[in-house]
Parts: sequence; structure tokens; C-alpha cells
Amino acid sequence: MSGPFENSTEEQIRRQMEVNFFGCILMIKQLLPALKAVPQSTIVNVSSLCGLMAFPMLSMYHASKWALEGFSESLWYELEPLGVRVKLIEPGGIKENNYSVNVELVKEVSSDYEGLLNRVHHSEWFPSFTQPDEVAAAIYKASTDPSNRLRYRIGNDCELLLNERMDHMNGEQYIQKIKERIIS
Repeated sequence: MSGPFENSTEEQIRRQMEVNFFGCILMIKQLLPALKAVPQSTIVNVSSLCGLMAFPMLSMYHASKWALEGFSESLWYELEPLGVRVKLIEPGGIKENNYSVNVELVKEVSSDYEGLLNRVHHSEWFPSFTQPDEVAAAIYKASTDPSNRLRYRIGNDCELLLNERMDHMNGEQYIQKIKERIIS
């Protein structure tokens, strides 16, 4: 879901959290007794670059993925001694097979946000998108990896933007960089 938080409906907000967070954790809760009974079980959660950093117009998507990131990392600590592995798939942008990006926009955008929304969705600020088969391969790799590795980052955009974020963690430099890229 994309668009100004202010213009998001309660239904959109709840659906975003239900699909990306509550659906995952409630399924894990139901399956956990069975997973603990099978040696070397693996939970694979599909997160996102958006669970590691933030961009404008994606506040609820970020909230859902940051929640999944925190939950998964905490669960990793809880389940590792019990022999259940937790894996996080963290792709950047993903292309659909028809090479478009699937984004649901808020229903109505107030004029206060139109310019920023257009710059976010109609510019080349995002470096690239990853093909779905690359993500599928990473999910397979994570699910069959016997190690206790938690994170599997996918895509050049993910690495580029995370490195940029880490290079600018001092003070407000990172926020300024995003503003220069999108908002200015």
C-alpha cells in the first residue's frame, strides 16, 4: 500500500497489518507445536528492504515489515535452542512477471501530498527491481540452508540502499539523502 498515511482508510491500514504481519505470526503460532516436534524445522518469513529502512508514502507497508522483522529476530532467539530455524527474506523492489510493480494506492490523495506521491511513483529514484525468480531462489536457499543464518538480502537495490543507509547513519545525513533523492 502506498500513499500518505493521512489519506489511508482504516480498512487499508488494518488489511496491510493483517496480511503482512498478523497473518504470519498467527500461522506460526498455530504451527509451532508441530515445528518443534520435527528436527531442523524452518520458518521462512518474507520481509522487505522496507523492513530495514523507510521511504515516504509507504508508512503502513514499512510498519508491517518492521513489525515482521522485529518479531522474526526475536523469535530466532527463542527457537534456535529448540532446533527451529527462523529465516528472513529481505528483497528490495520486485518486478511482477509483466515488469510492473504491484502497488495499491490510497483511495484519495489530498492536494497536500500530490507532488510528493508523483515524485515517488513517477521518477527513477529507486535504483532497480529484482526478478521474481531471484526471490524464489533465495527462499529455496533459505529454506534448505541448515545454518542458523537469519537474513537473506536480495537484489542490487537492497544492497545499494542499505549500504547508503549505513554510510549515513551519523546524525540526520540519511534522512537528508532521502529528501534530496525524492522530496526536493
